[in-house]
Amino acid sequence: MTADIVDLDLPLLEDLKNLYKNLEKDNNNDHNVIIKVEHANFKADSVILKIRSEYFCNLINGTTNIFNKKITLEISDISPTVFSLCLRYIYTGEFSLPEKDDVIFDLFVAAEKLKLIGMVDYLQNYLIEKKTSWIENNLIKVYQTSLKSISFRDLQYYCDAIIKRKPELIFTSSVFHTLERTILLNLIKREDVFLSEVEIWINLTKWAHEQEPPIDKDPRKWNTFDTLEFVKRITDFVPYIRFFTISSEDYFSCVRPYKDALPQNLVKDLEKYYLVRKGSSPPPALPRIMRSSMYFQSPTKTNTPNVGLQRRGIALAKPPKINRSVSLKPVSTLINIRQIKRISRWIYGNESGDNYTKNFLLLAKGNWDSLTKESFHSLCDNKGPTLILARIDNTNEIIGGYNPNSWTSSNSWIMSTDSFIFSFKSDGSGIDSTIFSKVINPYAAIFDGSSDMDVSFGLDLLLFGGEYKHEHYEKRLMDCDNFKIKDFEVFRVKKSNKDNTNNNFSRLQLSGSLPGSLSGSWIDGNESDDTNSNSSRLPLPFPSPKGPLLGSLPGSLSESLIDGNESGDNNNNFLLFTKGSWDSMTKVNFQQMIHQLKLNHGLLIDGYNIKSSEHAIFMNDGELNVNLYNGQPIIYDNINDSVSSENFFVDKNNFNNILQSSDVCINFPVTEITYRGDLLESFSKCMDNDENLHKKYGQYFARNTLIGGNLFIKNLNSASQTQIDVLKSFLFCAYNSAKHSIKIPVNNLFTLDLLPKIVTLDGEELDTHEKLSKWMNNLYREEEKSISIIAYNNLIPVSQLRNNTVSPVDESQPGFFKEKLNLEEWVGDAVNNNLASWIKDFHLFQGLIFNKDYGMEISKKICITFIKIPEINPSDLSYLKIIKPSTKLENFLISHNIYSPYNLSSFPFIKNNNIKSDAESYEDCTHILVHCERYEILLNKENIKLSQEFEYAIEEALNSMKPLKILQDIFNEYGHLFPQRIILGRSLKNILHTLPNSFASETINIRSESSKSSEPLMTRLDKLNISYFLTPKGRIIEKNVLSEWIQNPNNLMEIIEFDKIVPLYKILKEEQQIKVDGLLQNNYRILMTGITDLRDLDVNDIEYYKRINIEPLLEDEIYEVYGSVISKNNSKLEGIYVNFGSYDFNGFFAVIKKLEETKIDISECNVLWMIVEKPSELLVFSPSNREFHVECIKVSIVLQPNKSNYYITSSFPLTQGNAIFVHAYCPSTNYEPDIIINLVKWSHDYINFRVTKSVYNEPNNSSTYIEEDINLDLHICILCSDYKNLKIDNNGEVEYSLDLTGYVLTKDNFNENLFTEIKEVDITSGS
Repeated sequence: MTADIVDLDLPLLEDLKNLYKNLEKDNNNDHNVIIKVEHANFKADSVILKIRSEYFCNLINGTTNIFNKKITLEISDISPTVFSLCLRYIYTGEFSLPEKDDVIFDLFVAAEKLKLIGMVDYLQNYLIEKKTSWIENNLIKVYQTSLKSISFRDLQYYCDAIIKRKPELIFTSSVFHTLERTILLNLIKREDVFLSEVEIWINLTKWAHEQEPPIDKDPRKWNTFDTLEFVKRITDFVPYIRFFTISSEDYFSCVRPYKDALPQNLVKDLEKYYLVRKGSSPPPALPRIMRSSMYFQSPTKTNTPNVGLQRRGIALAKPPKINRSVSLKPVSTLINIRQIKRISRWIYGNESGDNYTKNFLLLAKGNWDSLTKESFHSLCDNKGPTLILARIDNTNEIIGGYNPNSWTSSNSWIMSTDSFIFSFKSDGSGIDSTIFSKVINPYAAIFDGSSDMDVSFGLDLLLFGGEYKHEHYEKRLMDCDNFKIKDFEVFRVKKSNKDNTNNNFSRLQLSGSLPGSLSGSWIDGNESDDTNSNSSRLPLPFPSPKGPLLGSLPGSLSESLIDGNESGDNNNNFLLFTKGSWDSMTKVNFQQMIHQLKLNHGLLIDGYNIKSSEHAIFMNDGELNVNLYNGQPIIYDNINDSVSSENFFVDKNNFNNILQSSDVCINFPVTEITYRGDLLESFSKCMDNDENLHKKYGQYFARNTLIGGNLFIKNLNSASQTQIDVLKSFLFCAYNSAKHSIKIPVNNLFTLDLLPKIVTLDGEELDTHEKLSKWMNNLYREEEKSISIIAYNNLIPVSQLRNNTVSPVDESQPGFFKEKLNLEEWVGDAVNNNLASWIKDFHLFQGLIFNKDYGMEISKKICITFIKIPEINPSDLSYLKIIKPSTKLENFLISHNIYSPYNLSSFPFIKNNNIKSDAESYEDCTHILVHCERYEILLNKENIKLSQEFEYAIEEALNSMKPLKILQDIFNEYGHLFPQRIILGRSLKNILHTLPNSFASETINIRSESSKSSEPLMTRLDKLNISYFLTPKGRIIEKNVLSEWIQNPNNLMEIIEFDKIVPLYKILKEEQQIKVDGLLQNNYRILMTGITDLRDLDVNDIEYYKRINIEPLLEDEIYEVYGSVISKNNSKLEGIYVNFGSYDFNGFFAVIKKLEETKIDISECNVLWMIVEKPSELLVFSPSNREFHVECIKVSIVLQPNKSNYYITSSFPLTQGNAIFVHAYCPSTNYEPDIIINLVKWSHDYINFRVTKSVYNEPNNSSTYIEEDINLDLHICILCSDYKNLKIDNNGEVEYSLDLTGYVLTKDNFNENLFTEIKEVDITSGS
């Protein structure tokens, strides 16, 4: 008889509602949870929270001491208003809809976070049914949110439908730039986006411009780094833009301006197509996306290229033909009908039939990043056979697997003979390559993980871990070891007739006491050393997954003497983990293992070596337990130091140098083996004295043996504390990363060769992060590994065993030590408080940048690395700073933690003139600062070097044609300044705008005052009228808790001062600094040289004008050009005069005149020219002729009748070997004069020129003298260098002698008495 059930749920609901109302009363204390949400506190009951919300259940279970005190929980990302509605729902099942749609959506997101499933479902339906307009107006926000959780999939499908109908809601949105990269890429890939290709391109460029940091919308204003950054932002999108469907007008206005950011082969073909376009089609090699044949157009006779690149919905030439014999309703969005049919045949064989689509029911789909192990199991557990499909990110590859059993979160292996994995790879043409791989090890077919374990198909596909190994399935699926899933689908599969109980599907439960497989040559009972022999034993039936596999041993044990031969050195205790199955082990196998490892023997210990005894103590049929070691690695200090040793096993009289001494030894145990058995009769009856007993049976017997690896740390005692802390941090991170299969970010910029040496047992030095990680991974994650016996525990004296008076000794290992710690004790706080973490947290390898907005920021590029550990000094100084800046510049520096005065006008490459020159008086405010120092870091030049990337960039700039411009871009990226002294600590600030004149800038030591009395500090603050300070993040610290804040060491550190600031270029190598200094000097230099042929000139003319274009373009039109006309045989032509004019950014004109009768064909000649100006003016400065020192003299002279010699005073001493170039210009008539200028003589201070008139083309009796006064400007250039040749920029490595273009000062034309000769003559001074 069944008892009647009385339903009183209505009173219960009323009681819960009353309980919720009582929570709102101020005097109610009947609760045990306080929930902090921003500035508000909410009361609650843990029992109700845990029952109603999975989120709170996990949160409360993770809280300690929940029964001894009230629990305080903090929740972020939810407003108090929204949380109050959620709390009401938790207690009553009711909530009121907010009036504002934004708040409704926030409530929807909060409900998902708190795992309030009923509220999520209701609000999702409500938004879709009632708030269509709001969703469309906020489509980007809603769509991006819908992709973050599988609980939002209905909303995601709804948004997808809106985007299909109205893509402009996305692409023309004012917040389009906030769209995540992967989401935008997927949108552009879609075939159902109803936008023209040019609209997609325009919006893509808009999105790229507005990402952080923003890039100027005008590509003509970009520098090199802008271009590279833009390329990086659009590279993934370019293959999906169908450029050849864009009209020529749109191409030239919208696409062509970005040609420098597009692949050059694409640009070349686009230019050819749009410029030459005469019915030609683009080359087939151009990138195109062709998802199936239905999107191809047939060839047409129009000028539109037959590229098949029109988007669906934008008018195909003909509607695609569709096979009506198959259902149009898609089963999957990842694979096509043909592929589904193929999978159906793999599962059902010939039973698949034509209705195969009905055999697959979708359980889950979406973005893989939004799927957790918990959500996978909640959706897919206990559903019967399943098929998983997954698209690999950034590829056209689909992988998948079939599980003929149910997922159940059992953390066990599912045995199956019918499971398989597969791969579809598409080449874009509709032709797929398929790989089908059957299981070959049914015992390791599928691992059914849970929330803390991966789900996998053997070792081959670890889905959440993203790892692949060709192990337990027949064919290799992929060539890589790692993969990333983009999208997924899971289907429930209708059972086939093959799925019956005769297959004996079962689960292999892993034993806790015997967690692993032990095998070697003894696995089948024989001692053969043929490890490749074919035996019936099974491969290892479990992987090394991402995350701990409970109760599993990561391999199998075998001794190096695998064949059982006891000859040789029985102290060789290196072991090899190999594959095997615990289920295949027999009692004979245990005995063989005990025999191989001599687990029933005693130990002979002399302090520096441990040997197995000659005779066994116990029988070999005892109890053997093998378990994973669950403790921490063990650190031994001062290893094998006989002076400081406290190990009582050491016989110091026998101590010798065969022991390898080190400062620290670290044991990394992997497995522990325990053996218990019955004493052998021969041992029990042995009546020998202790000495003979020890020779036969050893001094001790080890109940417990640790197996793993050792690392030795050398030179630790001579290292600085900074080096020690960094080393500890690296070891701790490498261990935890390998042991727990988690990724811990390590600052690889800090190299291990700067630290104490890490050495393995076989002497290998682990001097790189890669070597250290490989060693750790080999120990903890690889299936095959070399390990050794590293320690013996629970030692029992053999004499006590015989006498049955057992008193175990703790532990022994070869060698001796002073102190023993576990890893966490040894590391302490070094993980979070060391130089390596500071490099990342405080950007110590980066420079300081003054930006355009009158601010300072830390560069994003790394400019230095360490060559030596810098000096780091602890500090406990605390002080109050009162600073009254006298200039705006000083105020700017103080605002950015720079307190020493600097003249930034002397710092190159800082282009913010407001910052550099702002020295005007400033008395608007006073800075009141509280500083608590922790560390001083000194980054002196001898400790640092340029990063490889920075050094390469500088070298490239110095060798470029525009070094100053590129250097400016580089320093804008890497930093303008570099602080060589950085103070870490904590700081507070207040700014006063009125302060009595009696208060001057000063620094007051707080700790010294507070140790006597806090009154002086408080009194001073009262006088300053300061009641609070602000932290750098804006938190208020009231004056009355200031002393407590100062004494609290737990506050997070920050940079509180930059000091010893130097220009970043001052840390360059000396030779690079010299080159940069040379560029920065405001002197005349040879900026560019060239040679231009005159083949297009008419030989019959006597005056020629030749346009000469230059590359790269100049930044100004003010410069000078010097040169000459040379013959094809490279000889200077004295009878042909050349001058230069009409200068612009792109080039200049050469004006060529014949000054005397010549038979030379001008069209066979060349103009040799060089541009002279200050590099800072034009920014172009070729590296070819930077060795030349250049002086320019500009003088005005008056040419007088019957006078030919003119004397010019040099502005600097002339020397032999100098080259002089001179050109004349007539300013009054604006024409090139028909004159000939020749160098006559020179001295150290003067130059003598002969100036005569050309009589070419004049009557025979014409005079060469000037017949009337002519005002003439002489432009004189003097080159000073030991080099005799000019390198020509536009003609490869060709060099031309200086005397081809000018006059070289020689001994022959030197006249030291020149001044005496000309003292009666007017001398013209140069300027």
